[in-house]
Amino acid sequence: MRKSPKLVITVLVGCSIGVILHLYTWNKFPLAERKAEKRTTGGSPEMLPPAGFAPAKVPPANSPHAKVAPTTFPPTSLDPPARAVPHGRAVQQGRAVQQGRAVQPAKDSPPEINLIQSFPIKDPLYHGDTGLKLEPMRVDLDDYSKFVEPVSPEFYAERARLERNASNHDKQAASDLKMLNYFAPLVNNVTRAKFMFTMDVFIRACEKYGWDYFLIAGSLLGAHRHQGLIPWDADADIIMNVTHWQEIRHVLGNIPGFTLLANKDDFWRFHLTDIPHFPGNVHAWPHIDIFFYQETPTHIMGLFEHVSYLRYDRKYILPLSKARWERWELPIPACTSRLLHDEYKDISTCHPVPSMHEIARIRNKYSMPCSRLYNAFPFVFRRRDRATGNVVETRKIGDRVIEEKMVPHEPAVCSQ
Repeated sequence: MRKSPKLVITVLVGCSIGVILHLYTWNKFPLAERKAEKRTTGGSPEMLPPAGFAPAKVPPANSPHAKVAPTTFPPTSLDPPARAVPHGRAVQQGRAVQQGRAVQPAKDSPPEINLIQSFPIKDPLYHGDTGLKLEPMRVDLDDYSKFVEPVSPEFYAERARLERNASNHDKQAASDLKMLNYFAPLVNNVTRAKFMFTMDVFIRACEKYGWDYFLIAGSLLGAHRHQGLIPWDADADIIMNVTHWQEIRHVLGNIPGFTLLANKDDFWRFHLTDIPHFPGNVHAWPHIDIFFYQETPTHIMGLFEHVSYLRYDRKYILPLSKARWERWELPIPACTSRLLHDEYKDISTCHPVPSMHEIARIRNKYSMPCSRLYNAFPFVFRRRDRATGNVVETRKIGDRVIEEKMVPHEPAVCSQ
């Protein structure tokens, strides 16, 4: 049967109107609002975490880790002290922030507690005896000069070579130069030296007080791929045993010349006080990001959103191994390759690190095979030694070998 032209036109017009209304609704309401609506209409609304150290999230029922029971921490365990004196910047006391504006709390409501507390402080962390009889860390701030050295000289040599070729109308060199510049070191030699000095103070504190920690995220990737800091990055990611949190805050928060930013329900930041702040950003940089994990009889579990992915059977984390990271041998998980694959999938692709004034899309738009950076930065190559079964690690830039050493092979359990 032949359809009427009027009917066809009516159907097409109706479909067009439907599409237009759908697009209007899609653009009118941001993605976050649509997700929030879906959460609240599809079941019970999400619950906010309690004050203080919240337990790790319970894995979904179909997860292989579903039997893990989260540990409950005291509800006031990380509430910043009422008498703490902020260092370096003003912190609003007793004010809540709602939709970008400060709101005075009601007279009959308890005072709001700052989510971020800046240290060092003059008053004790708690009123009365804390039970922390710890000898303070003593540091000489001038010792940072011991860490001053040229920053990635091979990068600048490679960039100069590409600039010369690009000036001679070499289109490939011009393209390579553009990509290389997205991986330029973010700090000069003095700022990098201050960051390495900060790492040295942190490592000495961990050794002095017996704190358990290991590298994660970008720092773990840097140890595996470069035997140090990712050359175009400038911070460190450390995760620590939550049972030490009071000692960590007490010690790191009272080292002269250093500042500790301690969130009550997220990661902390530790840095030299005398380093720059980027405009519009309250955090100094470079810094050490300090995350926390809890142990159960069977699992190691990261606390809070940023490390919620870290939820592994103990056998994949413990016993900790050691890896070269710059001039130190630092703790790493027993199954480093497994953790890196779970987080990054393909570590043979290098991603630029967006700085404070760049946008995140740069990370994916300008990613490229790491092999294109072999002449600019050090990379680690591995092969199996047939005689011993161990792994030979060769660190080199281009064809120049910097160091070669033998390390134990990862435990067989890592492949299970």
